[in-house]
Amino acid sequence: MNLCPFSRRLCIALGLAIAILLLNEAIATIRLLLLFPGNAVDFAQHYFLGWFANHGGSFTDPDWPKKVGVVWQPWAYETIQYLPYQALLLPLMRLLAKLPLELALVLWLALALGLWIVAIKLAAHIVPLPAGRIALLLALWPIIWNLFLLGNVDIFLGAFTAIALALLAERREVVGGFLFGIVSAFKQPFVLGVIPWLRRKPRPVLLGLVLGWVLAGIWALLGVGVEGIRFIVSNANTYVNSVINSPINGSFWGFWLFLAGKEMSVNFWNAGIQLYRGLFPGLLPVGLMATLSSASLVGFGLWRTLKASEPLIEAGFWLTIAPLISLVSWSNHHIYDAMPLLYLLGTLKERPQRVRYLFWLIFPFFIPAHAWEEVALLANPWLLSSFVLSIARLALAGLVVYSLTQRRENELGKDI
Repeated sequence: MNLCPFSRRLCIALGLAIAILLLNEAIATIRLLLLFPGNAVDFAQHYFLGWFANHGGSFTDPDWPKKVGVVWQPWAYETIQYLPYQALLLPLMRLLAKLPLELALVLWLALALGLWIVAIKLAAHIVPLPAGRIALLLALWPIIWNLFLLGNVDIFLGAFTAIALALLAERREVVGGFLFGIVSAFKQPFVLGVIPWLRRKPRPVLLGLVLGWVLAGIWALLGVGVEGIRFIVSNANTYVNSVINSPINGSFWGFWLFLAGKEMSVNFWNAGIQLYRGLFPGLLPVGLMATLSSASLVGFGLWRTLKASEPLIEAGFWLTIAPLISLVSWSNHHIYDAMPLLYLLGTLKERPQRVRYLFWLIFPFFIPAHAWEEVALLANPWLLSSFVLSIARLALAGLVVYSLTQRRENELGKDI
């Protein structure tokens, strides 16, 4: 049985489309590489805060981006000083900031690569694919290229999530729950990924989660003190309001802004002040609709996955909807789906043809990283990237639930 379920012509067309997406991402990646170390914008945010603190600066100084001798992109002056998980990264960044930027960045990425090697070895125990093929598939994924190039913290958190899922699948609930506790201390909605095991082994998983949260809390408190924690909490709304209207926000918020958002001005990268608006401005309250959509999707997931027999696929549903119910989400958040997507791909031949059809129709939308920014600029003033990205995530969540249902029906049929 061929992995591609379509006719030969359609399979060739699909292959060409994927090749074009990969080529576009490769070109964007090469352009970023030529800027080294200036390509690592996300890492630089943390590194220079560590440098500032090492030279007597205060974590609670909102003007530190202007005081470190770096020219940032316009959006950075409004966001990076309020980034909530800076408190968790600061102790490590103070150490790295004692090194030159280039060396610190190489060390940071080497640590991330090491984690992914561990994740690949563990994944080979539970995903029906050899470790070499898993490594190749991940190496061909532009999302990973982008995260490494940016030095983004999600490259670590994605690896932690993959490792946690592998450990949970091997019944090491406390350690797996602990890693999810660390991940969700940085990105809270992704705690949903632990639900399949909370349902099966609640006590050890919950113990691990709590240990992760407590350790993260103590670490942050030691790093920035009580005043630093207060600064983060008091400026949480400032941070959210500065990024929530981004034209590449792939959450329900971005979805409803495309449909019913009011006219607004947004400073997007170096494009200056752009006007973005919904198709039906002011028709519905965006915040209320995003909240209702999130609650409905979580309720639907709890109902439809209650008797699911494949916890890794079930986790894929929760890790797919986590960015949807977030206030802010980017295409880079696909990285948290790495293990479930690999497992689904590895078991695709065993699934009904309709599942295979849907998988190959949806999967191409999870390839691009840079392309979403290109579409956003081309589609201005419409929030097309946000809309398509959120729809793709909804489609994948639906596919996962459908796949679980089909597997359960097939198993029941065999029992009969």
